[in-house]
Amino acid sequence: MKRVALVLAFIVTATFLVLGSLSNTVQASRLNLGTVGRGQPEQAERPEGATSTPISTATCVPFVCVASAQNPVIVDGGVKPARPDSKQATASLPAVVKSRSGSPAKLVLPAAPNVVLLDQYDNDLGNGIVSANRTDSPTFSAEAADDFVVPACETWQINQLDVRARVGFPNPASFNVYIYTESGALPGTAIYTATNLAAGGTNPDYVIDLTAPANLATGTYWVSVQGNIVGANWYWQGRSVLDNNSTAWREGGAYRTACANGWNRLTTCAGFSWPGQMFRLNGTIGSGGCATSTIVPSSTSSSTATVIPVLTSTQTSVPTGTTVASVTSVSTSTATSVATYVATSTATVTACSITFSDVLPSDYFYEPVRYLYCAGAISGYADNTFRPYNDTTRGQLSKIVVLAEGFPINTGGGPHFSDVPETNPFYAFVETANNRGLISGYADGTFRPGNNVTRGQLSKIVVLAMGWSLYIPSTPTFSDVGTGNAFYSHIETAYAHGIISGYADGTFRPGNNATRGQIAKIVYGAISAP
Repeated sequence: MKRVALVLAFIVTATFLVLGSLSNTVQASRLNLGTVGRGQPEQAERPEGATSTPISTATCVPFVCVASAQNPVIVDGGVKPARPDSKQATASLPAVVKSRSGSPAKLVLPAAPNVVLLDQYDNDLGNGIVSANRTDSPTFSAEAADDFVVPACETWQINQLDVRARVGFPNPASFNVYIYTESGALPGTAIYTATNLAAGGTNPDYVIDLTAPANLATGTYWVSVQGNIVGANWYWQGRSVLDNNSTAWREGGAYRTACANGWNRLTTCAGFSWPGQMFRLNGTIGSGGCATSTIVPSSTSSSTATVIPVLTSTQTSVPTGTTVASVTSVSTSTATSVATYVATSTATVTACSITFSDVLPSDYFYEPVRYLYCAGAISGYADNTFRPYNDTTRGQLSKIVVLAEGFPINTGGGPHFSDVPETNPFYAFVETANNRGLISGYADGTFRPGNNVTRGQLSKIVVLAMGWSLYIPSTPTFSDVGTGNAFYSHIETAYAHGIISGYADGTFRPGNNATRGQIAKIVYGAISAP
């Protein structure tokens, strides 16, 4: 009987071990089929002295945050998963599991006059992606961006962002907000930069107030929110519904993905679908110059009509049956229509448009170029190009500012500069700008109208043209424009009014030449500013 009992015990034990092994194999297979780690490179080794802190809500493998209670968060930026050929591989890669239940936070309408410009604060993906500025370990820094569209005939002033973070992770010290143009369905040039913004709201739902508004014309843009944090990562929560293009991502190299040191689709770098990010844009809506105006005449003679765009106009009736009528478009520009007409007829005046082959509706300078062109302040070249990336001279800028602002021509006392005689094509504009105190010459009595305009000079001229009171903060906004810089107060004032921005590295580069596209944007932004 003892032998029988031993044999039975041996059979039971063997059966249990076999079944247990099969169960582990099946579970491992299931984990592999649903992991975020599949196909992703191994993260860099933990630095010397790094510590681990277990958490029970979520963790990141290696840069995507998913629900798990197995893995620690390491201070070098995330979890170091086991190699795929490791015996612990299947136990180290948690399945993708949604971490939140219920709907997103209730929409709280922003304070007047702000409205919700864009709402993507829904359809929580249940996963977050690193979008953090890691000052302690820059190679673990990363940045996510999602695109949005400012509709035709509108301009947006963005004053506030709402963003959702991944649950269970520390608050960032502050936020950086960047807005980029679109280039090849990915973020292009940074046209707005605001760093070290206060982190309002309550984790995981943050409210970020922009200290200087972001003013955008009609077009497609990418917004990026990046948490400034030390010793951990900040994760921006994903969205499961696709609007426009899917999330773009770039990282500092530690994650060893196709997004290292350059923008790419997050889907490509993470290895699974990632449609978008959770955020709201709050601010005000302005006009974009696309409306049409209708003139209803009251006279009885026959006629034709011609539309001449100008910045100001009046309405006057004269006995000859000719009416000079003012037509105001939604962009606050006006057009003067000189028309003769037949009784009870109605003439429709359509807003001016541009046909430059190198200025597209998706370009950040499209609406500024269109507006200034229709105002007669700028023009293109014989080959139907505008060449927005060409430099601009001091003479050209004088003309643009004088015409855009609608200043009366004033050449009194001229010529003031030995190299800008009356025969110079920019003479009237240079003299007008000089008489208004917007420009000055050099010690040798020259103006040098053919010299290129720098970003610093542009800021000064535009601020002076607008007549804004100078803003002189004690702490500089840009690392390369200190309080001793000749253009410091003008650059800070322009920045405070939201008409200029810096670069992602925190610089403004005041000595760089200003391009035609940049000048159009800044001048238009100034005359459109509230």
